Amino acid sequence: MGRKVRTTLALLFSTLALTGCVTPSQNYATSKETGTYFTAPASWSKISQKELTKVERASTSESAQEKLSLTRWEEAYALSETTTAADVLSAKAPTEPIAYARVRYLNGTEINTASYNFLRDLVFPITSWVEGSITAPSDLTILDDAEVTQKAAQGVRTEISFTGKDGVLQTFDQTALLSTDRRTIYVLIVRCSSTCFEKHQTALSSIIQSFTVRGDA
Repeated sequence: MGRKVRTTLALLFSTLALTGCVTPSQNYATSKETGTYFTAPASWSKISQKELTKVERASTSESAQEKLSLTRWEEAYALSETTTAADVLSAKAPTEPIAYARVRYLNGTEINTASYNFLRDLVFPITSWVEGSITAPSDLTILDDAEVTQKAAQGVRTEISFTGKDGVLQTFDQTALLSTDRRTIYVLIVRCSSTCFEKHQTALSSIIQSFTVRGDA
């Protein structure tokens, strides 16, 4: 074998070795059991279901505990490695972006009453704010509200901005879907201060668009 051939092969094997060690460009948050996933930038940090559950178990709310018992999967990613599970579950506007997904069964009452308004109001009383039955933040803005249909579920994506009790203007984007058998909800929430959301708009839009529900395996 000539020297030129040996050199070419050496370069080829070197290239293959480097290719095998390439760092993934995305984090994949995946639940095979529920057929749900989304992606986040590789540089973001994961907050596991175990960490989230630990915070949720500390709640004294019976409703919160019931919903926790019905949870099938939850996972979060955050740009900042110092973001905690408590930050993910807080209503305060984070200064760095957070993406949080949750899949849970509905209880009997929810199965019978689930609607698009129910899906919109999972975290904040958006419907009541808009209708005026509850006093809304003075700067509440509906940035987007659109129907979403996927293979195993359908629902609504709602994006709002408002100033919360912490005095910070935040942008809150929620995709909430109901399974075709009306027994399971799939939720992705992406949020941070409005200044932060605008700064990271491209990455956040990619996360939101990646949210996919294929249904139970």
